[in-house]
Amino acid sequence: MAKSSGGHSGRRKRGDDGARSGDSPRADEASPRGKVRLTMYLDMAVVDHFRSRAGGRGYQTLINEALKRAIEQENLENVLRRVIREEARPYQAGKGKT
Repeated sequence: MAKSSGGHSGRRKRGDDGARSGDSPRADEASPRGKVRLTMYLDMAVVDHFRSRAGGRGYQTLINEALKRAIEQENLENVLRRVIREEARPYQAGKGKT
């Protein structure tokens, strides 16, 4: 089995709550309410984009906001699709009638 260049397999043991052991904050760190500390790899172009737009705020905050907007947009799209399907049913049911 080949070793990764980082010296570890990249896998971490999962705790009882399903979180990986390296993803939760250390006991001596205070985390903001409702947030979790994690390590992730992003393309440098993504990081550069958000850093250039960050201004006085942190680029990680902008990444978090962009991810939340993507989730909201996905939810909105799903609701719109469902409404359109439901509204189209009466027209499909009466399609053969004149």
